[in-house]
Amino acid sequence: MKLLRLFGDNGKLNDNMLIARALDLFRTTQRGNRLGQARRIGPRQAEGSIIDAYEYDAWPIEPAIAAFEAQASRQVKLSVRPVAAIGELVHPVHQSGAVFAWEIEPA
Repeated sequence: MKLLRLFGDNGKLNDNMLIARALDLFRTTQRGNRLGQARRIGPRQAEGSIIDAYEYDAWPIEPAIAAFEAQASRQVKLSVRPVAAIGELVHPVHQSGAVFAWEIEPA
């Protein structure tokens, strides 16, 4: 699960958040990158990815999610994503967003 928020709690733009958080699933570890590991899962195991993303009027989150899906689809097969919208939050900066989820299937 990854949190994707383009602004900090102070309201300042965090311009490296997309790479630092959402695309962190592609970061290489000792056992390969995290999404690439899904290729080696057994038939009875399931893996998935969840992104909890805040959305802002001038910064819609859909392009970032589409970029994640395009990049991930190069390595693994993603299920169709369900989306749960969240809104009317009381935080002064993070007031709405959505939760995106995918089941990762072996490629």
